[in-house]
Amino acid sequence: MKCRRELLRQLFAFVFALSKRSHKLIFIAKITSVLAAMIYSAGFSAPALAQDANAGSKVASLSLNDRISAFEKVWKIIDKDFYDPAFNGADWKGAYLRYRPRIEATKDDDEFYDLLSEMLAELKDSHTLFHRPKVYSGRKERASNVGISVFLVDGKITVIDADKNSEAAKAGIRAGMFVTTFDGRHVDERIVELKTLLHKYVGIATDRMLTVLMSGIFFIGDANTSVTVGFEADDGRKLEVSMPRLPSDDKPMMTARRLDTGFGYIRFKPWVPPNDKRFAEELRRLIDTPGLIVDLRGNRGGSFMTADYFLKPGTFTGTTFWRNGKVEKGYSGKSDLNYNGRLIVLVDEESGSASENFAALIQESGRGLVIGRQTCGCFTSSYFESVKGGGRLQWSRVLPRTIKGNKIEGRGVIPDKIVSINLTGLRQGVDSVLEEAERLLKSQSSTPD
Repeated sequence: MKCRRELLRQLFAFVFALSKRSHKLIFIAKITSVLAAMIYSAGFSAPALAQDANAGSKVASLSLNDRISAFEKVWKIIDKDFYDPAFNGADWKGAYLRYRPRIEATKDDDEFYDLLSEMLAELKDSHTLFHRPKVYSGRKERASNVGISVFLVDGKITVIDADKNSEAAKAGIRAGMFVTTFDGRHVDERIVELKTLLHKYVGIATDRMLTVLMSGIFFIGDANTSVTVGFEADDGRKLEVSMPRLPSDDKPMMTARRLDTGFGYIRFKPWVPPNDKRFAEELRRLIDTPGLIVDLRGNRGGSFMTADYFLKPGTFTGTTFWRNGKVEKGYSGKSDLNYNGRLIVLVDEESGSASENFAALIQESGRGLVIGRQTCGCFTSSYFESVKGGGRLQWSRVLPRTIKGNKIEGRGVIPDKIVSINLTGLRQGVDSVLEEAERLLKSQSSTPD
């Protein structure tokens, strides 16, 4: 039970790190909202966030009446204001009848928060969840990493990248190797364990979202602990490595350069300050390139989405639908920075939210191509509401639809040209998606075969 509780605690820390990059996007082509503590939604003030972030380590326990009151508030908000009156097929009225007695029987706050998460997960919505007080304040539950990233490829947990300074890389672990064991257990046991927890406590919108989350938390655990993992190389060689878990560095990253082909290349994650200013600065430096590649692989979203640099002012950008029937149409705005060269956007399963919005805009407006793998399918506009005890409900209040009326949530963006993970290329350090993008830019028409 203790191991399960620790795993759950880390799970919610990781999921919070993803979902806190929610945003209030009304499908206009350029939005920047700079809010403290990287919370990207309506309803928060900077002072309140700062107070939470600096709070002490002790969080006051809720009384049973407090838990019941908080449950009632959460259930009613979803009942009245969740964007879908059909609740994504969930029996929301029935959920009240099933969970209310269980809430009344809770013995502590952890059990209570587990039940709230379990109930909200029934909506299968990527941006609807409950942020626990300790997780929200960002203290002990900060996510950790072991210096390597993995992903499920052809049913096998595969090393996608290894930090050259990590213990794994020093021990000879390379991209393209398979994970075979996790702390003495077969890797399949770990996969089943994590998928079961995710299905129960997180709103899984798509299988791709499940795979992204499962891969992201595969090595999860408290920082400054270790995990022993078995690997298999392509030649059948077996290795076992003890890897220390280190606190995750969640700082924004951006890289930009002129490729040898003369095309521009910009990659960043996530869509958060200061990347808004840096994106504009790098685009200005590459403004004279005949073609530009915007790499959104691994970019799960954020607080701003900038497409005005690439669209003509007044371009229709999509529609948003509210539960109360209100409909809003969006149009691109005027910008003093305009890139007119050919454009390609790179995406993968981890590209979510604002990244999906941007890719869909570029694709459906006819402005450029999208290359890579189908995106997460994790895009709604979400809001926050506090409940007693310091927790916060995040829920999807608005449904955005693309230029062509497509719903990204639960579907994702399907690339114009799909480029699957190639194990041979991965092991050789070849970026087949980037290579394909450069090949298409070289062609006169820049259209996929």
